Amino acid sequence: MFGSCGAGAGAYSLGPSPQGIQTISFLFDHTVADSTNNRVRTYHRVVTTEGRIRRHADEAKAAILAAAEVEFARAGVAGARIDRIAENAQASKERLYKYFGDKQSLFEQVREAVLHRVSTAVVIDADDLPGYTARLVRYFHAHPDDVRMAAWANLEGASPQYDTAGDPTAEYLHKLSEVRRAQRRGMIDPSWEPAELLQLVLAIALFWTHDPHGASSDVGSTEAIEHAAEEAVRRLVNPPPHSGASGQR
Repeated sequence: MFGSCGAGAGAYSLGPSPQGIQTISFLFDHTVADSTNNRVRTYHRVVTTEGRIRRHADEAKAAILAAAEVEFARAGVAGARIDRIAENAQASKERLYKYFGDKQSLFEQVREAVLHRVSTAVVIDADDLPGYTARLVRYFHAHPDDVRMAAWANLEGASPQYDTAGDPTAEYLHKLSEVRRAQRRGMIDPSWEPAELLQLVLAIALFWTHDPHGASSDVGSTEAIEHAAEEAVRRLVNPPPHSGASGQR
């Protein structure tokens, strides 16, 4: 249905939305006669209701994704339960399937969001790679669910360094570029292959998260772990005496 009506300083028009749902635009001020003003206010409430429905859908999707992240971090894609995700999100399973399809599709959406968050959470400073490692340690200890999700993603063949097509992400390419720049500046041993060095840095930062009641208890506090990781990377990256700016390991 299409139509328009106007009276005094007020008017409204009807038209279809891109989804084929009737939408209403309106314009009025306080000088419009009561009958027209009441009519416009009625349509104003319809628009507000549509907006609330959209906001409710967005909030429901966000709640499902948050609950799914907790469930997948705890149990992985195989052990996760859709009914538990729906219950924790206070949503029906029917709505979950409507929004996200099957469990694997939901896992993939959560996985991609977490991997992007992990890869961008700590900004690299290749001139201070030991300090960067300490900040990674701090982040991983503050966000253990991210570590677990990244581990489950790794079992599924996904990585923070590569997108779903298997291409290096822009963030990973930036990190490689920063390491090469630091090598040219003499801040990092130039014999390291940047990709190998970044993998070692990540492995050192993650080391204590794999055995929180073993190795970390021997080292002590989180600050002591940060210091140990920082020192380990410092010994890796320091250029050897009289090293040149060329050569690879």
